[in-house]
Amino acid sequence: MLVAEARKSLAMHLAIGFLTDDGNAAIPPPHIENIVVPAIEDDSLGHTVILAPPGSAKTNTMIAACAWWLGQDPSQHIAYVCNSGPKAVERSLVVRDMLERNTMFRKIFPASKRDKTRGWSQDSWTLQRKNFNEKNPSFNAVGTTGDILGARAHRFVFDDIADDENMKTELQRKQLKTRLEQTYLTRMDD
Repeated sequence: MLVAEARKSLAMHLAIGFLTDDGNAAIPPPHIENIVVPAIEDDSLGHTVILAPPGSAKTNTMIAACAWWLGQDPSQHIAYVCNSGPKAVERSLVVRDMLERNTMFRKIFPASKRDKTRGWSQDSWTLQRKNFNEKNPSFNAVGTTGDILGARAHRFVFDDIADDENMKTELQRKQLKTRLEQTYLTRMDD
């Protein structure tokens, strides 16, 4: 019963299929369960921005959301963008390991499996899907200055993209905004 509910509910998926950094069940705090999760689940909202202070479970929620989205539809392409490539890879590895090694996730989404004929690197990897000619990976992790040209994504997650380096001056802030608008968001698929 809980497994079936976790297929439909990100909050339940978090609670039974995801662990926090310290290994405990990721029971969503009220602000995540009542505000953030409904916004993530409702695609009709379009682009959604989540602003909350450090330590409010934003990153863990988005990591779990990526696994949940791919569990629901392994043909999706997700791009996860952080302020640096290594930070994005950290997130990629958690999502990838969850899909491949988390036994509860495997019960919730048994059809989500690694495509052993395609790439399975730290920053880009592919799940099995019906269209084997599809060139885009299931998950692509990049920094804000990383290369994403030629790639397509159904979903972008921008996680902690602002840092001291790219926010120092008005010019740097404009450059980041331009990159988001003219590079990343132009890669969006419907």
